[in-house]
Amino acid sequence: MIRLERGLNLGPYRLEREAGAGAFSQVWLARAEGGFGFSKRVAVKILKGDQASNDSHFRALVNEARVCGHLHHPNVVDVYGVFEHRGVRFIAMEFVDGLSLDELQNECWLGELPIPRSVVLDIGIQIARGLHHAHGARDENGHPLDVVHRDLKPGNILLSRQGVAKVADFGIARASTTVSDTATGVLKGTPCYVAPEVWQGTRDFRPRTDLFALGSLLWELSMRRRLFEGEGIVAMAGQSVNGDPAAEAALLSERFPELAPTVRFLLERDPEQRTQSARQVELELSALRNAIDAPAGLDLFLDLFHAATGGALGRRNEIEDLSLPLTDDPDWSALIERAMHAPRANTLPDASVVVLDTLDFSLDLPLGIVEAPAAAAAAHREPSFHEPSDPDLGAFGLSAVAADGSGPGLPLPVAAMMSQPGAQPPDEPAEQPSEPPWGTQSVISRVSQDVPARGPYHRVRWLLLGWALTLLAAAAVIAKLL
Repeated sequence: MIRLERGLNLGPYRLEREAGAGAFSQVWLARAEGGFGFSKRVAVKILKGDQASNDSHFRALVNEARVCGHLHHPNVVDVYGVFEHRGVRFIAMEFVDGLSLDELQNECWLGELPIPRSVVLDIGIQIARGLHHAHGARDENGHPLDVVHRDLKPGNILLSRQGVAKVADFGIARASTTVSDTATGVLKGTPCYVAPEVWQGTRDFRPRTDLFALGSLLWELSMRRRLFEGEGIVAMAGQSVNGDPAAEAALLSERFPELAPTVRFLLERDPEQRTQSARQVELELSALRNAIDAPAGLDLFLDLFHAATGGALGRRNEIEDLSLPLTDDPDWSALIERAMHAPRANTLPDASVVVLDTLDFSLDLPLGIVEAPAAAAAAHREPSFHEPSDPDLGAFGLSAVAADGSGPGLPLPVAAMMSQPGAQPPDEPAEQPSEPPWGTQSVISRVSQDVPARGPYHRVRWLLLGWALTLLAAAAVIAKLL
């Protein structure tokens, strides 16, 4: 097998840089070039050298390409084809300049950043649209493809810079076009999002299988913790099979009561009683979104998120360049406050590409592990993502820091900083301390310590001055008229 390196041509694509790697494959940014200056960036998922001859892994790549070849929708990652070049097997797909929903959740949970209700609904609506398109896809002759994703999870939802959510990674999808199917008695998927009937060994995969995963995902986004947090796969399977959707919806209603009825029926353990159509989910979420008095949606949220954290993408705009809404929504207010007080980076990091690796996140294990009574529900805790997870769970991203919140934290607001002994007013020149006055610098902010060029109240001060001058001018005009 040839050595992968920058500038190497794989068929029509020229490799630029490696974007990530997993156990079985790696992802490169590449470029397709043509005549008259045509150029298009793509992502290339390549089977690693020792896996290139593995037929099951290659079939997953083929399945993803064949399924996605029939899918063309703004909320589904496009796949351009599957190739083999000089012993290298790979697929080329849409380049998504953004981050995964899993990365967004991890950053927000770890940094205690709120995800406003309108953003939860925007993400859910777009996922439902992508699923509805996939579930209803037909071939060139009009025959249904019967596509079921089977591995819907935050890691397989990509969020672009423009605020578009895209369903990715159809490597283990079930469809009439797939090369092969899962062997009898083997389960594929991610434990937190596997539907109960799948744990129990069903072979009847339908759209409602994906909708259970969507319900779990919406619950997590709203509650800011995992729905199933058992100690090991057996406990999590037991919660999936034997859990009470009414009780789960009751917990959700404490934070997002309007969403609770929709999630209640998405999490129904009886597949016949579960919501059957992604289109129905889209309509219900859209009605909720229209009823919520929210200042903005996913696009502005991502701008503020990157401004507040330094994010995987860096900051697209300076905070002063954003049109910040006036709002009474506590989540939006907290997010805007954090973004305005975030240290400023001298330079923006290179944007990241996020392309998920189907092969690295699927789980193969014998069925029948939930025959014993379900384990008691795990104690509620706020999850974060520092320490290794349960060894049975592999790389499913289910680890947590200590409940006392130990670990790196976010910079405190400047008001808190000012309460520190010896702190300088933000607009007065002062020597740059060797350590930021708020303590150890956050790993989330990912900015250098010698950053702030202006005080964090710079913009607010000028806004107040502008309002005062406007009021004085208006008073003068009124006095003259009188």
